[in-house]
Amino acid sequence: VVSVKDFGAVGDGSTNDATAFQNAINAHNAIYVPQGTYLINAELTCTNRNLTIYGEGEKVTILKFSNSGNGLTWSDTTVDSDGGGAQYSLIVKDIQFLAQGAHASGNPISAAYTAVVGVVNASVTLENCQFQKSGTSNYWGGPVLLRNARHSTIEQCTYVGVFASSNGTTCGFALEGVVYNSIEGPGSGNSRINNCHVAGIYGPAYEISGLTEGVHVNQCM
Repeated sequence: VVSVKDFGAVGDGSTNDATAFQNAINAHNAIYVPQGTYLINAELTCTNRNLTIYGEGEKVTILKFSNSGNGLTWSDTTVDSDGGGAQYSLIVKDIQFLAQGAHASGNPISAAYTAVVGVVNASVTLENCQFQKSGTSNYWGGPVLLRNARHSTIEQCTYVGVFASSNGTTCGFALEGVVYNSIEGPGSGNSRINNCHVAGIYGPAYEISGLTEGVHVNQCM
């Protein structure tokens, strides 16, 4: 486990820490983000690797995105010898994703798998995270998006968007299932959304769509 500060991140809310975060993600699978507000002016990306990012709490570890796209885009494009299934996992805990860019049209987190069948491995885990606006003109336009992310867990997370019929926040949390190479699978099935809260959304708070089955939504608002 390494700290983003080992890669030069400052966390003072004004210094651009995007390069430090991306370099940390490129070099390590587990990254600790100490208390602070980290300005990030570019989309963070990770493909075909296990990734764990954790902070000290969603109120004190804040990633302030000033770009207009996604916050974190993570993907697993592999297909294993057993015919598919998750090879890698994404875990994010105790962090706030704050939209600082003018209407950040993308998703705070977008996690996608190519494979739709195969062994059931844990895919995405999000715990004690907050996805937050900063005023009525700085907000995430899209949901926390999980695509073909079978056996995922979203626990004690909050999403606050902007309620507007034109260019408002479309959804809080979305679990999707899509066809891969003409193969249908359970999509983001066998997943759980527990004790979460969504506010300020012009659309569904939670959306389960496509080839997805067996999703449990419990004690959510």
